Amino acid sequence: MAIIDPVGLFHGERLRKCSNSARLFWPYLFLASNGFGRLEIDCHRIVATAFGSFKPVPTEEELMGYVREYFEVHLLFLYRSTDGALWGQWDCCPQRLNKYKTAADRRSPAPPEPDFSDWQNSYANDLTKTVPVSFADISENFPAVLGQTSPKFTENLPSGVGVVDGEINSPRRTENVKTPRQPSAVALDLARLLQDEILKNNPQARISPRQVQNWALVADRMMRLDGRTEQDIENIIRWCQNDDFWYRNILSMEKLREKFDQLTLNRERDQRKAPDGEVEDDLDYKLGRPKWTGLADDAEEKEPRQ
Repeated sequence: MAIIDPVGLFHGERLRKCSNSARLFWPYLFLASNGFGRLEIDCHRIVATAFGSFKPVPTEEELMGYVREYFEVHLLFLYRSTDGALWGQWDCCPQRLNKYKTAADRRSPAPPEPDFSDWQNSYANDLTKTVPVSFADISENFPAVLGQTSPKFTENLPSGVGVVDGEINSPRRTENVKTPRQPSAVALDLARLLQDEILKNNPQARISPRQVQNWALVADRMMRLDGRTEQDIENIIRWCQNDDFWYRNILSMEKLREKFDQLTLNRERDQRKAPDGEVEDDLDYKLGRPKWTGLADDAEEKEPRQ
């Protein structure tokens, strides 16, 4: 892990040229780099390492947009390793890097030479502090999927983006890209049913489409992992949203899943209620007042004493 220089953070010339969002994200990305100040530009790994506690986490387009900004202001040198992975090397003082390097740090690919040194010297000697014209041919953000790089990207690599004896398009990059799980149509119907029932009770409730999508994923897990059927979930949704107590407490599919067994027992208890409000017993008789042999309370049942 690298060490942040407060002077550079608050007064650095290059960082001040970045957007406010890129400046706020920079400490997280810088601290996510290894002992050499190198960072693999793998969005899933970056999010897991640096932004796991963010709600919501930054998107791939946002992160790659920030990487582009850091490259443009000469903060980050971009290069490809032999296996096609995209890496970035921060331009920082060696004194700001940990003296102890881990085995993983030493396995990380170094930036190609003399490209990296030339890139550093070009800024230090004030030869150029602008982005090469060819960089304008690259899309506004890096591709959303790193392995699906356009041919133009490989043809117009600006100086400062090196390739270390590797190909730009690497199968490994596309294999590791995770696509978000999509809920099933049945789960979406259940999520919309819960939304409708909640809105009936409180028309002012704020339920976003993203919430409904997440509820549907939870409903899928209930059916796939918990063994609930579509009918079971629908019954509990309708019952709890018509119950005087539970309609105020079950306001999400997550809470429904958490309380599902308790809700089921309460629903079954309600179904056993007689018209007079008493709970019917499962026994085929009702307990009356105890009557013991030879002991009767009623006068007509008393036998004359012999």
